[in-house]
Formats: sequence, C-alpha cells, structure tokens
Amino acid sequence: MDKKEIIAYIKEKIIYENLELSEWGHELSDIKDDTSLISDDGLALDSVDLLDIFVAVQQKYGIELGNITKEMMEEHCRTPLTLAELVINNLGGN
Repeated sequence: MDKKEIIAYIKEKIIYENLELSEWGHELSDIKDDTSLISDDGLALDSVDLLDIFVAVQQKYGIELGNITKEMMEEHCRTPLTLAELVINNLGGN
C-alpha cells in the first residue's frame, strides 16, 4: 500500500464518508492532501470528529496508537497527509 492510496482512502472513506461531510455542504473535491482538518479555514473539525478519525484509522490499518491525547490528535490530524504519514510510520513502511 503506497502513500497515495492511503491518503485517498483517508480523504474519501475516513474523513468524507465516515464524518458525513456532504451533510455539512462539503464535496469530496474540497478535501486536498493539505486541507486543514482543524482550522476554521479548512474543515474545522472538532475533537470528537478527530477521535472518530483516529479510531477509524486504527481499525482500517490494524495499528495501535495507544493512549490518544488532544496533543496527539492536533499533531497528527492537521491534514490528510499528516494522517497518512502517521499510518505509514506505524506500519513501518515508506
């Protein structure tokens, strides 16, 4: 599984579909690799949404992220790209 596939899955399935962003007026095409998930100029997701993302990532990729903290979510849930890098690092791949 390469980085592009991981990013595409995270954007479409984990972020867009799982969080039902279409109901909030977002299109899948609104979510770029570098779209901010947290800031108001991006998707402005809250901590519950970020926790949902972390759980979905762990389930999909079979990785254990341990105790999920607010700081961890803010660091790794900045963009779809930072989430993909988290997955790759925990899978031991490049």
